[in-house]
Amino acid sequence: MNLTNPSFAVRTKASIKYGWGHLIRTLRLTSYLERTSPEISVTVVAEGDSKVEDTLIQWGQKYTKVPSNPSLEDEIKWMDQIAPDIIIVDLLNIEPNCLKLYKQICKKLICFSDLGYSYPEADIVICPQVLSKYPDPEPGQVFLTGPDYFILDDSFKNLDIPREIAPKINNLLVVMGGSLSTKSEMWINNLIDGLGNQNFKTNFIMGFDRAGLIDTTRYQNYSQITFIEGTNKLGQLMKSADLAVGAGGYVKLELAASGTPALLVSIVDHQDSLAKQFADQTEAARYLGPINEVTSTSIIQTILSLSDNYEARSSMSRAGIRLVDGKGIYRIADTLFSSL
Repeated sequence: MNLTNPSFAVRTKASIKYGWGHLIRTLRLTSYLERTSPEISVTVVAEGDSKVEDTLIQWGQKYTKVPSNPSLEDEIKWMDQIAPDIIIVDLLNIEPNCLKLYKQICKKLICFSDLGYSYPEADIVICPQVLSKYPDPEPGQVFLTGPDYFILDDSFKNLDIPREIAPKINNLLVVMGGSLSTKSEMWINNLIDGLGNQNFKTNFIMGFDRAGLIDTTRYQNYSQITFIEGTNKLGQLMKSADLAVGAGGYVKLELAASGTPALLVSIVDHQDSLAKQFADQTEAARYLGPINEVTSTSIIQTILSLSDNYEARSSMSRAGIRLVDGKGIYRIADTLFSSL
């Protein structure tokens, strides 16, 4: 295949229940593609609410916003209107019939597969997660597996700078991903109250869909807690933390890349298996369980026990650095363009 100035369409989604990782990964990838090859055309076909649209606008991304749970007919209609050379699917899952019809529209079909689905209709499948077993590729299919293909943002540059872990915890980071539901409000408030009584500093990053759950004025007396919203310095914040409490989605790989030892909590259902496999196989993090089963008290007890265990935190840090080198976006782009 020899395509000059190819056009791309990327199908993705974000919401409180679905999470925001797929959309953010899509935007990191499309931004990189447009920077490195200005002649190409990229349209993001995004399912979600007004916050999703606001994010697309902030990134300056050309997009088509679509309603939730669209019909197969609508899916094909949107792609037909764009008529891309290459379709990239960044969703938790997608129906085979939809992929078969996508395949008739485009010249190359690429699917992200975080849960390890094989997607036989795709030319390239990308699974950047740590899984106990990856599916076998179909004949002629390119299957990219593991954290070597995890996409980081620009704030994670210079990952080769030596990482220092303090003998005791001086800086804690709480980063629970893009969204938390209102069901988690009490859990969040209890965690903040528990952290407010500690003698270390805490940076609490508020995600896209949960700033309203945290009334920061309530915690004005907690001078050691800083609430951060809309940061473009995630990499720096992670690399300055001696320990993190993080979500079980893409955050766990970002923490690993920055060498930050982590305690993981799954926020949405699909993160449970991913976080458990990650902790079991990498030793870069400890998985505490789903958010509805983990108490804020038990988290704080684990934090305090790790504060006194420098060796354990250092070992977790080294394991994470070995796992993710931050070059995933280059590997994906090289594979993609070499296939055209």
